[in-house]
Amino acid sequence: MIKTVECVDCGYITDIETTSETNPSICPECGGALRDAYTGETDKYAIAILRQAYNPDLQGIEAVRFVMEDGGQEIKLYDNLDEARAAVEALDAATYHTQNNESGRPEYLIVDENVAEYILSGRGGDLGNYDWEFKCDNPDEDGNHCGECTACVRGMIQEDKDFIRANRVE
Repeated sequence: MIKTVECVDCGYITDIETTSETNPSICPECGGALRDAYTGETDKYAIAILRQAYNPDLQGIEAVRFVMEDGGQEIKLYDNLDEARAAVEALDAATYHTQNNESGRPEYLIVDENVAEYILSGRGGDLGNYDWEFKCDNPDEDGNHCGECTACVRGMIQEDKDFIRANRVE
């Protein structure tokens, strides 16, 4: 089946061929997440888990996670928004026990599967997809971010959270 998709980052629009085995989700131009250009949606939905930690977040509690299945190996995908909304309601209603250094209950946001795959892939495996608008503790001689220091990791986590919030499905 041919489907017209649009990148959520750069706006690139193209027709792609999808099958039951393949559903391309990464933009060939910038590595951003693709979504249906006409509806703004995808076929399935995921639930992002955004958690907050007391400082410093040495355990990586604040990294974006998703509701998973198969022993944590696959993102749990919902066939429609009603299923995803019901799952968020159940998560919000359930008793929640914070982890060590976690400062409260997480925020659950519904995103389309392409946004989830984009974040889990490390933004298409391209660190150039981050804005890098934060201070790096160990820049190189040209002032480029190292991508490994605490400041870079925290900045990337925050950009991922902002991306999830900006691309959530209402």
